[in-house]
Amino acid sequence: MFGLSPDGVLLWITQAARVLDNNKDVLNSANVFPVADSDTGTNMALTMRASRAEITKLDVSHVSSATALSAAGRGALLGARGNSGVILAEFITGLAQAAVDQGFAELSPAQQLATALGAAHAGATHAVGNPVDGTILTAGSEAITAAAHAATQVQGHSAISALRAVSGAATDGAIAALERSPRELAVLARSNVLDAGAYGLVLVLASLEQTLGGRELAHALRQDLHSPDVGTEDVFEAVHHGPHELDLLNAHSDIDGEFEVMALIHKQADPTLGPTPVAGGSVLRAGLQELGESVVVVGGSLSDADQDDFLWHCHVHTDVPEQVLNFICGGLQGPGIIAGAEVSQIVIRSLSQQVRQLDAGQGPQVGLVVCTDSPGIAVDLARSGAVVVVRGTHEIRWADIERAALEFAADPIVVSNSDSITAAVPDSFTHVVAGKDDIHVIAAVAAITQELSQSAFFAGPTGGNLSDIDDVETVMTGTDGDGIGSSTPDLQALVDAAEQVIAQVQYVSLEPESNRDLVAALDQLFARPAAPDTIPVVTVLVDQEFPTRFLSDLIVGIESRHREAEVITLTSGKNGSAATVCLEWM
Repeated sequence: MFGLSPDGVLLWITQAARVLDNNKDVLNSANVFPVADSDTGTNMALTMRASRAEITKLDVSHVSSATALSAAGRGALLGARGNSGVILAEFITGLAQAAVDQGFAELSPAQQLATALGAAHAGATHAVGNPVDGTILTAGSEAITAAAHAATQVQGHSAISALRAVSGAATDGAIAALERSPRELAVLARSNVLDAGAYGLVLVLASLEQTLGGRELAHALRQDLHSPDVGTEDVFEAVHHGPHELDLLNAHSDIDGEFEVMALIHKQADPTLGPTPVAGGSVLRAGLQELGESVVVVGGSLSDADQDDFLWHCHVHTDVPEQVLNFICGGLQGPGIIAGAEVSQIVIRSLSQQVRQLDAGQGPQVGLVVCTDSPGIAVDLARSGAVVVVRGTHEIRWADIERAALEFAADPIVVSNSDSITAAVPDSFTHVVAGKDDIHVIAAVAAITQELSQSAFFAGPTGGNLSDIDDVETVMTGTDGDGIGSSTPDLQALVDAAEQVIAQVQYVSLEPESNRDLVAALDQLFARPAAPDTIPVVTVLVDQEFPTRFLSDLIVGIESRHREAEVITLTSGKNGSAATVCLEWM
């Protein structure tokens, strides 16, 4: 298969994973499109690491090259991170799928490589909702054009010589596109950088070239991605004629959606349950484009033996994450768009908070992964600086949490919302807040952010009021606007503070049939005597179908027990007619 043995596939993926990891800081520093969140290198490196991990599960001495490459694609698909990582996953998956297409085996190795690269690029381009020039996709386009041309020029060459020529041409084509990227994309021109994703693809292709016996990888390496040779006229051309008009004052901080949402959708093909695997990606892509930007949907089979065991990896930047979750998971309007599918690894993070940190020259001192069954509170949890894991069609599992934890360089604090989730976290994760309900999650996040709020300019969130958590520089770095604040926080102290608050939380869950049920619940809640000089802060977390009349009566009942009670009502976003009422004395 285009000159790669099974061992060769492993060698290539290993080399690509290593060079991306070694150069991730170079890529991160140039990451200004689509969002300047400085994680392109990290995301591409993690994606290739996941690809390699899947191959190492095989005994490559007993499988075919196609099987090894299929495993690489499957690993990349499962482990894809961020916009660039998802595109890279589709590129690897596309190579694997091309290798089993009819007629592929009859081609020469050089023709196989050119054909596979073309298929990989076509798949990656199709996966992106709105392809843009000057990016990883342009690098892929130039690579396949150069490879296809080279494949026509090597007749009569030895197989090895022909492969080296085609792989070298692909690398050179991608490099040419990389160097041209500031002339095609306004934000790159303004920042005087080359495109980070395009450079990542250059490294992957250069790794393949070296594996096939071509030039050493070093010829493609760069110390940085600055592009000081871009002249004023090039900036003007990119700004006024490129695909995106440039905001000259805010070019580094523009975002195309406040939140990033990623999810896995797994489905066994069934003609009675929604679209086929082929059509499913298009359905998902079209729906997500209605809800956000930077849409990428990639898919592939999870099993070489069962091509109908299918998985899609979805990525979108959006201002309406709850609508995204309703689209893929279902809600009051019925099931998710892919009926009968299992949705997992739903991860939400705030892009705006991350960009604000980076613009201020700060990074999070505390990694915080928060688990919740309530999509309605995910937005505020993400705005606190946490990476939020939302329950999909099944209870949150360790794989979901692990996916979110990889967003941080060091092990984060994990805030659980059930005993089963707490039990699923391995002992190696030592900083776990063992909550039992989403009410505990709200209280724990508020407690952690309060502990981190050392600045006089930020009073910190009130005990149960998630909406007050809105200053990410203070919350996640413990500093004020001038960067003055505490040293790196003690993670265990933060966990202890959160668990101390949780231990003091009183809450009841109810699904009332009459006002008597409300009275009984409030009697239970207010049974414990209040501490002196405190007032009750009551958080009411209600499901979508909780009766409005009961909610009104519940609030009246709370206020009748204490005139100064502060009542905070939050919507869980879950189907159902239950409510959870939490009492804290502040």
